[in-house]
Amino acid sequence: MLFIAGGGRFGSEAVKAAEAKGWRALVVDVDAASKASKIARQADFVVGDAISLALALMLNGIVPRFFVPAVPGHFAGELVLQYLQHLGVSPAPEGSLAQRAANLLPSDVVLGVDPRRGLLIASYMPSGMLCKVPCPQPARCPVTGKLREMPMHQLLQTKLSSLARLYVLESVLLAPMVGGFRGRQLARVLRDLSRVQRGAHVAVATSCKCHAIVSFFTVK
Repeated sequence: MLFIAGGGRFGSEAVKAAEAKGWRALVVDVDAASKASKIARQADFVVGDAISLALALMLNGIVPRFFVPAVPGHFAGELVLQYLQHLGVSPAPEGSLAQRAANLLPSDVVLGVDPRRGLLIASYMPSGMLCKVPCPQPARCPVTGKLREMPMHQLLQTKLSSLARLYVLESVLLAPMVGGFRGRQLARVLRDLSRVQRGAHVAVATSCKCHAIVSFFTVK
């Protein structure tokens, strides 16, 4: 099953791709009149909070093959936050870790840090420039012409593993404008975090070859 979080532009692209390929898909959006609700034929559409529903499925042993995040913010980071709360601990966004992470990465890939939410945004695409859409993410960027030395998800593992318990969910292209990460990857993250201790620093990233968003927490 493809779990599509959000029924806007990119969620709708995911619905089209799933139906064209004959994949079973579940679309979740708070807006009953979202774009995806109007085009879905075989896909199931549910009105609700995608993060809460995704976590409920995982807690009940239902693991989608892929998650397609198409909602504002960091889907995986928010899901892990809710999961930690479910465990009875108090995760708090850690802006200082996000800033330290920014200092460890090459300066030209850091697009921004949100200390209040403990978020880091990284990209090989310079600020103010736009990706070619769709893009198969070749080693040499078709927009900047620069050669990528290593995939972004590998760069995060290389540079940030010393900061926190780092979990990188690798987003892969499922269709020309649709990316998603494997449900079994997320299941492993939740299983590992079930033993987390208070005082631990946790970082959760969603990253393709070129871009990443990372959420940092301290467990209290």
